[in-house]
Amino acid sequence: MYYTLKTRCDDDVVGHVVTQIDYLNSEYAFKIPSFEFVSIPLLKAKLNRRAKMTDVMDGGCICACGLVISERMKQLFDQFNIIPEHKYYPIEVSAKSGVFSYYYLQLLNDKFVNKNIDIPNTTFYWSNLSLTKTYGTVKIGSIEDMDKLRKTCPETNRFIQAKQVVASRNFDGNLDVFGLNSITPIGGIIISERLKNAIEENGFTGMHIVPLPDLFANEKDIKPTDDMPVVEVPQTERPKETPLKELKTYEVPPCDQGVLEYVRCEDAERVIVPEGVEEIGSSAFLWCSSHLRELILPDSVKRFGEDLFTGCDLLESVRLPQGMKEIPDGLFGGCNSLKRIELPAGVKKIGEHAFSGCISLEEIALNEGLETIGNHAFEDCQYLENVVLPSTLKSIGDFAFLNCVSLNDMAIPESVESIGESAFFGSEDFSKKFISKVTARFGELPFEECYD
Repeated sequence: MYYTLKTRCDDDVVGHVVTQIDYLNSEYAFKIPSFEFVSIPLLKAKLNRRAKMTDVMDGGCICACGLVISERMKQLFDQFNIIPEHKYYPIEVSAKSGVFSYYYLQLLNDKFVNKNIDIPNTTFYWSNLSLTKTYGTVKIGSIEDMDKLRKTCPETNRFIQAKQVVASRNFDGNLDVFGLNSITPIGGIIISERLKNAIEENGFTGMHIVPLPDLFANEKDIKPTDDMPVVEVPQTERPKETPLKELKTYEVPPCDQGVLEYVRCEDAERVIVPEGVEEIGSSAFLWCSSHLRELILPDSVKRFGEDLFTGCDLLESVRLPQGMKEIPDGLFGGCNSLKRIELPAGVKKIGEHAFSGCISLEEIALNEGLETIGNHAFEDCQYLENVVLPSTLKSIGDFAFLNCVSLNDMAIPESVESIGESAFFGSEDFSKKFISKVTARFGELPFEECYD
């Protein structure tokens, strides 16, 4: 008997989330394809605020065949027989309880299928893309034949699939982990009964294991041995210590006419911009974005270009110029690792999307003198808990704190004249007392979901 192993999506197991983790350097996760192995830097991820940590998690934006699994589960898998065409990509998952080692297990199935499945004797059907209807059989000789037929099919909603497969003489009955998603509608990965038993005996979490009684048309011809591997899996996993290390620092040399166009250092982790720079050009830190963790800006800076921190997924700390009057639109949007920031005393406005998507932001010190928080300014800042609004604040924009799920009660100053729609929607930690005070002044709109 074989089984398919899929990720869970029910709230009581994985939490109230779509995906449990967000990749901080997601551009590398996107680079893992379904047809080959790639070399990428260490994947870094953050556990979503509403998520629960489980042994199996969804791969998120990775489109290959595979799963995100814990260190413990990898130790289990390593004692079983996985198809040779597999690779583990390490993932560092950060949560409030520590930093944990996970892996993305990727399977390349085409080579395995060509060798282990008797494709000429397997019955294939034309089907719709949703795999709910079939339109008759089609003769297939190989994976390559299938790809050619799919490309030449005149109807864009047609697909080729096999409901059952025939194992070839080469098929190893002792195989424990493989995939057939290239020729069948079965999602997830396929595991043996002995691996399924070991998973259940060790209490792993975060998955559905569904039997596939009709997977092989000739299952009686598949003869596994009776030897069960000895399985010893640690029952607990402790957060690993993340040792502090000196950041590789780059001091930017003096700039012509006070304009910094871009930083010429690809591996800088800390960048110090010199006094005298008045303007920083668009995408100035693009070349060091994959390493940049700390940025120190002088008080002389007065103007910022567009997309300044695009791709700076590891940026944790920024010292802003004291002369700043406004946080420009989208300045830190998508800086997934930014944890805390202090606004200079002269800032009067936080622009639209200025900190949206900063999923690691825990603390922001808002200055007295701030008057405007723009639309979507702190949207999806999942770890933002305590925000003290200054007595000078006049307006809070639409969706300003949307989905800030950790946000606790805050005092709305008497100076605030308007709060936009859905400004606080998505936070479950507000007390009834706080909500009643806000709604008494501004109505229900700040707490309602209102999308056009």
